[in-house]
Amino acid sequence: MKIPVIIGAVIILTGLASAQYTSSYSAGSNGALSIPQVEFIYDNYYLMKAFYPEYQSGEYETSRDIWLVGQKSGQLVAAWDCLGDSILTVLTRLSGIDWSEPVIKVHLMKYLPVAGLYEPLALPVEGIRNARSIIAAPSGSLQIFTMIQYMAGRNLLQTEFPTHFANWVSTHPLFEKGVYRFDLLALTLAVSCAERIIPKDTLDSLLNLEQWRRFNPGWEIYRTYFRDKWILSEDTTLLSYLAAEKHDSPLVQLTAPPKLPDEAPERRRRSRLVATSGGGRLGMSVSRIAGGFEIVAIDSTKLAYLGGLRKGDRILRVDGELTRNARDFFDKILNKLDSDGVYLLVQRQNESRGFILQSR
Repeated sequence: MKIPVIIGAVIILTGLASAQYTSSYSAGSNGALSIPQVEFIYDNYYLMKAFYPEYQSGEYETSRDIWLVGQKSGQLVAAWDCLGDSILTVLTRLSGIDWSEPVIKVHLMKYLPVAGLYEPLALPVEGIRNARSIIAAPSGSLQIFTMIQYMAGRNLLQTEFPTHFANWVSTHPLFEKGVYRFDLLALTLAVSCAERIIPKDTLDSLLNLEQWRRFNPGWEIYRTYFRDKWILSEDTTLLSYLAAEKHDSPLVQLTAPPKLPDEAPERRRRSRLVATSGGGRLGMSVSRIAGGFEIVAIDSTKLAYLGGLRKGDRILRVDGELTRNARDFFDKILNKLDSDGVYLLVQRQNESRGFILQSR
């Protein structure tokens, strides 16, 4: 069955410019598909309290926050009113996963400590706020793509219902929650969907934004292992790719969470290394080479070794970026180590490979 041709478009005006979104699916072309109703929730006082216990909002402040959330999310809601059914239809057909939930509530929050949540499905509209800073939440085209991204993840979660026909896939290693596994499946589905909704030049610009990549640390793995290899269609769905992906495949091994250092076998000898800069925690020493750094010594009980790195490996990129010197090299790694981890592009025996270092 071929996908219906383009039949609908919506122009969304912002304060600065207008952007056109074209749907490759009509809202009424679902056929036998059953898609959920989407409800936007603006009053999220108790959910805000769950993330920010210090949040003390009186009646006036609550009303003001609800008004603010409505203003900040107006473009998103308008876009969804026009294209929501089409987006859900695209997601369903490309994933091969039917919806079990009849209603999806989308909690539009003033703040969240993350870019979004799958369950409950929640998006920040004012800022991404943690103990150290407040970063502006996605807006405009990026806000719409973020909605598609988290709705894609919610579609995947349908398989966790015990009666779902694809419940088996929820035990696949790539379904493990985290930025390098489940989030990448959701991203793969979201980008494939967005390619049919958002103009190509706009989508390419969104995926190159530092604001977006900051909260999607698995981007380099997606670009290398998914973007040109997991091409989704009605005939080759995400579900079919997962069915073909062995539980011990190279992709599964690459994205596997590393063992903690204290889990390493006691028989491993602790080598005596004097590491450069921040390498003491990582357990490796490096030397500068053309195009990157070469590991000249490595401690078999520490993070670098447990993450798969070996002596002689040449590290060419850190999260897709070149590094200026040894200090910059270790700083870039250590700054991401305790959060989502860091992706390293490594050359080993004339073969380029990817490795993820995480502290847990």
